Amino acid sequence: MSLDTIVHRLAAHRLIGPAPVAEREWFARHATLRAIAKGEVVATIHGPMESLWIVVSGHLAISVNRGAGLRKEMEWLPGDLGGALPYSRMAAPPGNMVAEEATEVVALHRDLFPALIRECPQITAICVHVMVDRARHFRSGELRDEKMISLGRLAAGLAHELNNPTSAVARSANLLPRFVSDADGAARALGTARLTASQLGAIDAFRDSARRAADPQLTPIERSDREDALAAWLNGHELDESLADVLVGIPMPQSAIDQLAREVGPANLGTAIRYVAADHATHRLTAEIE
Repeated sequence: MSLDTIVHRLAAHRLIGPAPVAEREWFARHATLRAIAKGEVVATIHGPMESLWIVVSGHLAISVNRGAGLRKEMEWLPGDLGGALPYSRMAAPPGNMVAEEATEVVALHRDLFPALIRECPQITAICVHVMVDRARHFRSGELRDEKMISLGRLAAGLAHELNNPTSAVARSANLLPRFVSDADGAARALGTARLTASQLGAIDAFRDSARRAADPQLTPIERSDREDALAAWLNGHELDESLADVLVGIPMPQSAIDQLAREVGPANLGTAIRYVAADHATHRLTAEIE
């Protein structure tokens, strides 16, 4: 394929297209267009990954076995970028990467990465952003699997423990001091945050509304979906994703949480969320004991 054709393909690419023309032309001169047949394994779990791939057509996917059979973990479609990346320490993918259909990629061998970094700073920056997103995606998948395993163990344990009301009371009572301590610490942090009366009022209004509202009757699937959405929201605001486990039980719509975030501001949002979550958990456990 001619150099002009590869340059044209790169110009139309979702990620690489906005890069300067000179950088796209450099990439095209040093890269090759690779055709991948459907079903071909383009990278294995044993590694190594030899090239950076700019997907211009087709479909690539990685399936990972984390103990419960193969599951599709990540996929690449036209407009995506994968394979080896500059600055990445990933030597091999977590599973085999297979072409789901006939695919074309513009491939740059990793031996050229030093020159790429020197000659194409904007394309390199794009690669770094993709690398960060990819690492976050794989880590999120690992946490999700760990959570599901833990939930399975917890469900089995609760099925046994909740047959005995005394055990249920003891379980809630054992958890209560932790959330009382969390609420106390968050309240102290709010007290030193120099919040305005309006901000304090917004936190109190959200807390009181959460106390008055009836607990949401969610199916396990609905609860899991809501927890994932809250975890994504917390991650987007650079807050602790583990708070989603408590926030999922607060019977307030997402719009109310967004309103609270706007009222208190980014600097105080984490403390406000911790306070509301701990307060809700404390009252929920108290009600369970009663």
